[in-house]
Amino acid sequence: VYIVGGVIPRFADFFVKSGFARCFADKGCMSEYFKGIPVWLVTAPYSGLVGAGVALEQA
Repeated sequence: VYIVGGVIPRFADFFVKSGFARCFADKGCMSEYFKGIPVWLVTAPYSGLVGAGVALEQA
């Protein structure tokens, strides 16, 4: 899971300490499945444009 854009990257320290990844993985009978899914906070500026540029370059 990639968390990108909006206000979350502005509060990166709070987000990392908030326990989001733990809560994301704590899903009862689905916990085994979700605990293997990494959670990433993208802080790079213009990451969408960079990704679009890479996709265009590879096309």
